[in-house]
Amino acid sequence: MKIYYYGKQSFGNYYYYLVDESHAESVQTLTGKRTVNANELKALQTLIGTVDNPAELVQVGDPEFAVT
Repeated sequence: MKIYYYGKQSFGNYYYYLVDESHAESVQTLTGKRTVNANELKALQTLIGTVDNPAELVQVGDPEFAVT
């Protein structure tokens, strides 16, 4: 499974948005937020993926905002 996201910066803070609306709604239900930080994005990758089929983070847009 691929998790598509894009980032924005505001006042020195980085915010990540999930492109897939169903993923975004699920994250908002869990966290109460529309955005995630880099650590939360990595945790989401771990939760969604499995040993046989790991989730892949796919950055959309400006490469400056890629989570590594």
